[in-house]
Amino acid sequence: MGKINFKTCKTRFAKGNNHSPRTGGFNSGTGTIKYVRLEKKLKTLVQTNPLLPKATSSAENSDQEPVNYKLLRSPPKDDVKLQFMSDDAQNQSDKNDCYKLFHISKLWEMVNEVSREHRQKKPDCQGNLCFDSSSSMQWGFGWRESAKCQICTYVSKRYKLYAEIDTCKRGVKPASVTRGISIALTQTPIASSGVRKICHGGNIPAPSVACLQRTANLVNEVICKENKRDMKRIREELKEINKYRGLPQNVINVQADGMYNNNLYSGVGKTPFQPATQASYTVAETITSKKQIVAAEQVNKLCSKHGFHTQEETECDNKSGPCSATASIETTIGDEYRWAKSCFLDLHHDGLEVKYLTTDADSGAFRAATDLYDNKITSTEPVHQLDTRHLAENHRKQMNSCSRLLNMMPGHNVEYRKYLRNRFALDLSRRCTAEFESVFTKENGDFSKITEKLKYLVTAIKRCYAGDHYGCNLHSRVCKGAKKQ
Repeated sequence: MGKINFKTCKTRFAKGNNHSPRTGGFNSGTGTIKYVRLEKKLKTLVQTNPLLPKATSSAENSDQEPVNYKLLRSPPKDDVKLQFMSDDAQNQSDKNDCYKLFHISKLWEMVNEVSREHRQKKPDCQGNLCFDSSSSMQWGFGWRESAKCQICTYVSKRYKLYAEIDTCKRGVKPASVTRGISIALTQTPIASSGVRKICHGGNIPAPSVACLQRTANLVNEVICKENKRDMKRIREELKEINKYRGLPQNVINVQADGMYNNNLYSGVGKTPFQPATQASYTVAETITSKKQIVAAEQVNKLCSKHGFHTQEETECDNKSGPCSATASIETTIGDEYRWAKSCFLDLHHDGLEVKYLTTDADSGAFRAATDLYDNKITSTEPVHQLDTRHLAENHRKQMNSCSRLLNMMPGHNVEYRKYLRNRFALDLSRRCTAEFESVFTKENGDFSKITEKLKYLVTAIKRCYAGDHYGCNLHSRVCKGAKKQ
């Protein structure tokens, strides 16, 4: 016999250890061993411990003897439940114990035809008719059902209890209820998983995820085409409105702003990447009371095929199907100059140009309109106007971060003075907005008169917060001053 190489030996015997084959070669003699057989789900949770062993060892300082549990193989699934569910009678009763969506006219047509056919084929049968759950077939949110007699062997043909959509293609036509619900989902924040939860909560058999996703893809293409067609119709309508008003047909006033799936400032100090991956920039007209959207630009960095876009204007590296991404991963999602320029070019393509442009203070839309005018693409010089809502919000934020204003606030501690400063900033911002709107309404938008009125309001508002309401009685339309003694 050769010598044993202790360096490569996996099991060693230390002094004081007893050999025990069941415990992996040795037993230290500390604690007792118990063998347990857990369910597969519970066994997985026990074995996947996210904490370190040292952080979970709390039995070292305990007076009780530690117990070492050895997990055995999980038991198989209970065959009784499977046998119970495989029973035909129980399965049919479960299928009938639910709610389904039926078209009323289609349902009554089926009831009349089935009743007439049953009387003709089985004139002596007095049995009741019911749905044949074994031949029931779901098609989206719609159903195809057949009837059978509970006594005789009569079984009807399968009826479509939903209205079909003519697609001018071969194959089974889609149900109108499925398309309608998919269209409604585009106007809500929930998706296919959300509507399935709602259906299951109401005991309504829900369509599969693949069916809802496939319908959503078809619906989105139709919605995009209809929105573009509708915006083109609105642009032509604006030309007619300017024509009958005696104004140039190709000049309109608009307001523009962008929206993002996450706030752009939400990732400051948290991530080096841009927090938003989707953007929607809209341009709405302001020459009518409807304020209709006349141009829109959608930006999406997320690829539906899990591809990776590294540069501008490059196709997806995954060729398995159409890609939903319209911008690369390096694109600046907050580049409102680029998105606004694309919208203004769409307006110019239909013969419309922007005169008065209303945006927030930090937007690049006005630079885009000015560049189009400087490059001789458009012939109307744009005029920039600030949105009062964003201006008031910036005014409030500026006052809320002013250290001098914090020192002016009374209070016994810093937290209380910050609270007073926040309330004062909010009140003053709303006061200025209310004063401007009241003067704008009274003077019918005449800015020369509005500017003349607002000159005296600045001093009046200052004295109002100091307790002197003499200027409010003369110039303010919001504060009527203190009551006379």
